[in-house]
Amino acid sequence: MDGSSSTVCPYCGCLLIRTSVNGSDALVCVCCGRVFEEDLLSTESEQRFFDPEELYNQSRLVKSMQDHPSLANSQPYSGSNVTEDYRSRRILEIRSVVQSFVNRLRLHPEIEKKAISLLLDFNQKRNLKQKDLEAYVLVSVFVSSRLLSRPIPLDSILKLTNVSKRDFSRALRIFTSILKIKLPPARPSDFVRYIAENLNLSYYCVRIAEEVAKTVEKRTVLSGRDPLSVAAACAYIATEYTGETRSQKDFARVVHCTEVTLRNRIKEVFEALGGRREISKIVEQIYYGTVKEKAYARA
Repeated sequence: MDGSSSTVCPYCGCLLIRTSVNGSDALVCVCCGRVFEEDLLSTESEQRFFDPEELYNQSRLVKSMQDHPSLANSQPYSGSNVTEDYRSRRILEIRSVVQSFVNRLRLHPEIEKKAISLLLDFNQKRNLKQKDLEAYVLVSVFVSSRLLSRPIPLDSILKLTNVSKRDFSRALRIFTSILKIKLPPARPSDFVRYIAENLNLSYYCVRIAEEVAKTVEKRTVLSGRDPLSVAAACAYIATEYTGETRSQKDFARVVHCTEVTLRNRIKEVFEALGGRREISKIVEQIYYGTVKEKAYARA
């Protein structure tokens, strides 16, 4: 005990001595034993909490996990409003970046929703750094398009940004590993709609191209070829039957291949299907099916 006195007890008039009580300095009366704490005045408003949820909602008073052990096992936990504001800003930033990128590529809204969902799940398990945000946004869009059977050519994604293939591959490996995602193999029929949207092809042309591509997939003759170039060859063959004139240069530009490669794929598709006669049968089946659908709709 420190024998130095500072004032007198208001109850018994004895001297108060300064000592340590529970690790903090206090004034204690030597006669009646009353304890008078110092710094009783506080500028904070008094608040009472009756359950962890109410304490979480008023988390502006929470400084650390040690201050309120009752919150140790409660989820979610917040240290302060500053943390909540940071997380909210982070979520808004992720959504805005994904939306901006999807709008530039003119992708389907379902891809945008899936990409945001995957990216937020990844951000909870591994905090995204600002320098890596763009790469992981590209990865989330790429993975979402593959999972929804609407794949996008990788070159079309990378040409809009400054992300290299090396950084993209690294981010893709980490992203799929943490979220435990197994990407399905890309098929030529999945790329037909992407090609059609970029070249403004008709719905009838898309149906022919998809049916030709699915028939090629069943034959498994071109299984080792790039599915994007095979899809371009099927779409080009379909335009010949629908009369929609598009040059081979336009198809090669969309799928990022050379015109020589495209001509080779066109030749291989004809050989795999047995020539123009077999393709004409496919076109006739689709035509008669479309006519029946229209007649059924009118009836």
